[in-house]
Amino acid sequence: LLDSQLAKAYVARAGLHSHFENFESAIADYSSAIGMDYAGSFLASYEGLFHLRGEAYLNQADEISLFAGVFDQADSTVAKLNYSLAAADFSTYIDLVSDESEWEATAELYYRGLAYLGVGQYAIAVKDLSEYIQVDNLYRPYEWRGIAYSALGLFDLALRDYSLNPNSVSDVLRGIA
Repeated sequence: LLDSQLAKAYVARAGLHSHFENFESAIADYSSAIGMDYAGSFLASYEGLFHLRGEAYLNQADEISLFAGVFDQADSTVAKLNYSLAAADFSTYIDLVSDESEWEATAELYYRGLAYLGVGQYAIAVKDLSEYIQVDNLYRPYEWRGIAYSALGLFDLALRDYSLNPNSVSDVLRGIA
């Protein structure tokens, strides 16, 4: 019972850390709850902890990436490590829920696609985002897939995807492609 209460406390505190963008502490607390083989509650399921920790890794990587050019190569390496860890957590979540909910597993491909985009694995990002688009045809995945296509030199496909998002922030990239 004590372990269960402690795990719930870790999850609750991790949520607060994430809310206040203290991602390193959130990751540590989610990891502690996962390590306790957390059984779940109204806060999150065991599987959901991998998604939440993956989001924290993704957010931390994004935060580091914003400043990587300002600092040095080490920051870029740390960001890529966080993107890789995020992709691994999203993959674990997909494996754990795929038997229960095909939709949840497919929806997670969006997040994993973003993580692969961040680590520079553009072809895998395109694959994940394409599978996700088959389920949820929203604008945002097209923009991210367009960025991956651009990185692969597939500019016609990138332009097509950018045009599918009328609110795209990639207008600058249209001029490059």
